[in-house]
Amino acid sequence: LQESKVISETVTEQVAVAEQTMIKIDAARENYRPAGLRSAVLFFVLNDLVAIDPMYQFALDAYVQLYSQSIDKSAIKLSVSIDERIDDLNQFHALAVYRYGCRALFEKHKLLLSLHLCT
Repeated sequence: LQESKVISETVTEQVAVAEQTMIKIDAARENYRPAGLRSAVLFFVLNDLVAIDPMYQFALDAYVQLYSQSIDKSAIKLSVSIDERIDDLNQFHALAVYRYGCRALFEKHKLLLSLHLCT
């Protein structure tokens, strides 16, 4: 009986720690929501290029890999605040998407891509 009481107290403590950790993770995730929104918009900009020419098709897997590279490269620059970190991430990723998209586009469509990326 004594052993099960000790186990119960240990489990209760671990649940409390897990709840606190979950609250911290949720808060951190909410901080990065603007970066996720911007990256989703950029993906759909690339995805909508298929309306211009059916040859312009971009895979989601390749885009996820591009976004991961943007996260890694933007982490090199040390940011003081979360807002600076998000701005850096958005700038690195927008440039990466532009370069990635321009490799597949005809010259006459590159200006259209840059217009869509900026708006």
